[in-house]
Parts: sequence; C-alpha cells; structure tokens
Amino acid sequence: MYNWLGEKIQRVTSGVDITPGKHAFTAEFVKTGDDKTMSAVGTLTLFIDMKKVGQGTIMTQPGMFGEGLSIGSDSGAPVSQDYSAPFRFTGGVIDRVVVDVSGERYIDHEKEVTAWLMRD
Repeated sequence: MYNWLGEKIQRVTSGVDITPGKHAFTAEFVKTGDDKTMSAVGTLTLFIDMKKVGQGTIMTQPGMFGEGLSIGSDSGAPVSQDYSAPFRFTGGVIDRVVVDVSGERYIDHEKEVTAWLMRD
C-alpha cells in the first residue's frame, strides 16, 4: 500500500499464501515516466523468494515528503484507514531489511552459492 500525499491510496497485492519458514520478500519499482505533478510513475512488482506474486502501476511522491521507511510497525500516521498505528508485525521474525536504490535488480547471492555447491 502506498499513500500519495494523503490524496491517493494505491494498493499492489498478492493472493499467494505464505508458508512457514524463511522467505525473501522483495518490492521493485521501475519508473516509466512522470505525471503532471512531477511524481514518478511506474510499475511496482512484488516478489516472494524471487517469484513474482503481484504487480501494479503507482505514482510516488515528489521530493522529500512523508515519514520515511518503517519496518515492523508504522510509527507515524497510518497509510490508510484499514489499520491503526502502530500496527506491529506479528507471527514471525524480521531477520534483516535491505534497501537498495542502485537501480540494479536484486540477486540473492547466498541462494546462488548454495545452488552452485549442491551441483557436485
């Protein structure tokens, strides 16, 4: 879910059930242009363990607006009226979070090395 300046709530979802165990959840935004407000418009794709599970078009906020990034709870105003802050994550453990703005596609190097070692 992404709230554009409090005016437009955008949802990109997946209907895939999450099985117990360790998983990598990835979101990738690819800019396709700008709209009249100078907001970036593009495709947001959701992945679970490198498998595409959801996709949609969103527009992002121009400049330095918003509360930043919250992990494990929403420390500020809720993104939508679907929940109340602090809306803490339950039911698992967040091992680590990586934010990459390099523009390069995410590669799970650990998984690649494990697969390479299992070939012999």
